[in-house]
Amino acid sequence: MPKIAFTTTEAPLSERLKGDYVFEVIGVDFGISTSRGVTNGSDLMELKLKFFADATFSKPLAQWTETLYFHESCDWKICQFLVCANFKVGGRIFQKGDDTELTTENVVGLRGWASVSPEMSNSEEEKKKPEAERKRYNRVQVFITNKEKLAPNQPAKSAAKDGDDDLPF
Repeated sequence: MPKIAFTTTEAPLSERLKGDYVFEVIGVDFGISTSRGVTNGSDLMELKLKFFADATFSKPLAQWTETLYFHESCDWKICQFLVCANFKVGGRIFQKGDDTELTTENVVGLRGWASVSPEMSNSEEEKKKPEAERKRYNRVQVFITNKEKLAPNQPAKSAAKDGDDDLPF
């Protein structure tokens, strides 16, 4: 019999977006590309992004995963993401000539602006359907580097980590 662990009763955020929106990185996974194209075998970073109506981050609209490939043909998008998200190296925003290691700890919580729009699925099965019936999904077209820089979301530390070990939870 199947099992499930309780996580949430909220439906996934799936509004179709078109325009410029603020986002927050809420998760990240690292792996190796298994694509059939030029990025096959390259490292990749899957960013779990949540998009909001405005920079107060109070009204979530949608969330999805964007995959960034560590391949010379795609380096521009990773650098664009890091500049957009106010990623700091040595106390200043990531810039030409810098190199850094990306980890879950220094990526989750980053915030920035992105221009997004819906795209149609290009799977072979979907291409056989009429255009009006093809699946659409959100996609980051570009990470915006010339809008206000947003501070990362710093999750509250647990009390135990702050040295308050006598709390029950």
